[in-house]
Amino acid sequence: LWVGLLAVTVTACTEPPPPVSAPRPVAVAEARAAGGAVATLPGVLDPADVARLSFRVPGTLARLEAVLGRRFARGETIAVLDDGDYALQLARAEAGLLRARAAAARAASAHRRIRTLYEDGNASASDLEQARAADATAAAAVTGAEQAVRLARRQLGDTVIRAPFEGVVAAIPVDLHETVAAGIPVVVLQRIGAFEVALRVPGSLIGGLVPGAPAAVDVEAAGARGLAAVVTEIGPAAGVGFEVAWPVRVRLEQLDVRLRAGMAARVRFAGVTAGDGPGPEAVTVPAVAVCEDDTGRFVFVVTEDAVSRQTGRAARRPVDTGAVTADGIVVLRGLAAGESIVTAGACRLQDGETIRLVAVESAKP
Repeated sequence: LWVGLLAVTVTACTEPPPPVSAPRPVAVAEARAAGGAVATLPGVLDPADVARLSFRVPGTLARLEAVLGRRFARGETIAVLDDGDYALQLARAEAGLLRARAAAARAASAHRRIRTLYEDGNASASDLEQARAADATAAAAVTGAEQAVRLARRQLGDTVIRAPFEGVVAAIPVDLHETVAAGIPVVVLQRIGAFEVALRVPGSLIGGLVPGAPAAVDVEAAGARGLAAVVTEIGPAAGVGFEVAWPVRVRLEQLDVRLRAGMAARVRFAGVTAGDGPGPEAVTVPAVAVCEDDTGRFVFVVTEDAVSRQTGRAARRPVDTGAVTADGIVVLRGLAAGESIVTAGACRLQDGETIRLVAVESAKP
């Protein structure tokens, strides 16, 4: 029996200890007091004025002056249909008008003659009524013939597409000599220098935006900063759960030939914040430091001096956030200036997990 107990005791003492997981490497930044509230959101440049030009009549494309990227002045010819059939229709309508006018002149003359005879007692009332009806019918035929001429002339004019404004060709959906139907886009023209920015605004900011609100736009790729703009459209919310956002369009108030469709832009909305805006206790943290789940938004605060000791623990801290600014996200409540928070790798942590510092970041993103 003693031998058995000794064997059990030795076995228990010689079992290897459970493995200790290495501290998770993270980056740390310091929460800083929030400055002026300037919400900054990314977006993409879209042309503000786009014309999908088409013919109002069908036909065969005889001339196509458009080339991708070519600029057209207002009123300049872009495309022309083969107008042979429409020219014949106009000539036929004009000939019909001449015949109608001649018939109307004869009917009017006959009406006058019968009326004179009637007044002299040499024509019956029935003859006068027939002459009056023939005169009215001939006059109506002239009106119809004139309308036919106007229609034929307009259709002949519709065989030409001219630029409605100064613009650049963005797309050419058809080919030369192709038969095109009425209303089918032939050329897509974008107004030069006129742009909008399409962006998505989160729920924390949408309450502070209204159509007509001022904004400023930076387009780094074009070297353009501080372009004056105004909110023109706010669409209905789209998305699911925490991904819900509102589509917003901001129109630049000035033309800038350096801009190109598709360029990345950043839109700044001065004074747009969540709720009543940041108070004196508000701080700014990098956007990557803020995590979110079904309980709300939170950050991980370093509970020990990881900057000097290289290790510490991550404590989960719920926070209320406000505006997205040029420096990151404004935290209205839950953090104090000077506290160290986990940035890169924060959303993979567990509350109380041991961490190892690998980088000290600025509070700016």
